[in-house]
Amino acid sequence: MRVFEADTKGQFDKLVNKYKIRYDQYAYLYSFDKEFFRNNKVYIVHNNSYGADTKILSYSVINENDIIHITFFTAIPSLQTDNIKEGYHGDLIVVSKEFAKDAKEVVVEYN
Repeated sequence: MRVFEADTKGQFDKLVNKYKIRYDQYAYLYSFDKEFFRNNKVYIVHNNSYGADTKILSYSVINENDIIHITFFTAIPSLQTDNIKEGYHGDLIVVSKEFAKDAKEVVVEYN
């Protein structure tokens, strides 16, 4: 699993194009445009699950001691492979730049 951080529209587009990340722009409340990235950042969790789609029931994002903890609570466990390829499953997490201001590390966990 890899976690990418996008602070700008350019960074976001570069990651989406490089890893062929597919997402439905219309399924989100906001557009990932320049205005959006003025106050927000996106963490892209790109993992190596395949086979069954992992169904996320809920998630938690906590900033504690300069570490952002992202926890996904899932209903269906995912199968794992040793290598990460384009188009594999992933998740987009949006936080405000103020929330993530002093973060030095991002930890992701699936439960």
